[in-house]
Amino acid sequence: MSVENLELEARSLCEKLKSQLSSATRNLRLQDGWKIIQGAAAQVVLLIEKHIGKSLAGPEKKAKAMATVEQIVDIVCTLITIPGVPVWIEMYLDKYIKVFLMAVADGSIDALVKTFHDTGVFPPKKEG
Repeated sequence: MSVENLELEARSLCEKLKSQLSSATRNLRLQDGWKIIQGAAAQVVLLIEKHIGKSLAGPEKKAKAMATVEQIVDIVCTLITIPGVPVWIEMYLDKYIKVFLMAVADGSIDALVKTFHDTGVFPPKKEG
C-alpha cells in the first residue's frame, strides 16, 4: 500500500461527499455538518491505517488525516446554516466555523485512533 493509493481514496471520498451534498443548498445545521465530518474522519483514519499505517509515525499520520479532514470541512462548511443569521453574514463567519470544526476534528481524530486501538480495530501499540 502506498501514499498514492491513500491520496486516491481520500480524493474519491471527498468527491463522493461533494456529490452526495450537491443537492443541499446551504441548509445544513451545524450538528448535522459535524456528523458528516465525524463519519468522514473515521473513514480517513481507517484509510490511513490501511495504506500507510506501518510506514509513518503517529504525528505524520495525524498530519495526513488533518489535511484530508480539512478538505471535508471545506465542503461541509459552505453548506452550514445558522438559524436567524443572514446568508451574507454566514459567508463571513464560514472561516470561523471552519477553525472551530478543525479544532474539534483534531481532538476527534485522537479519540477515533484511541477507540480503534482499544477495540482491536487497529493492532495494539508497541510498548517501548
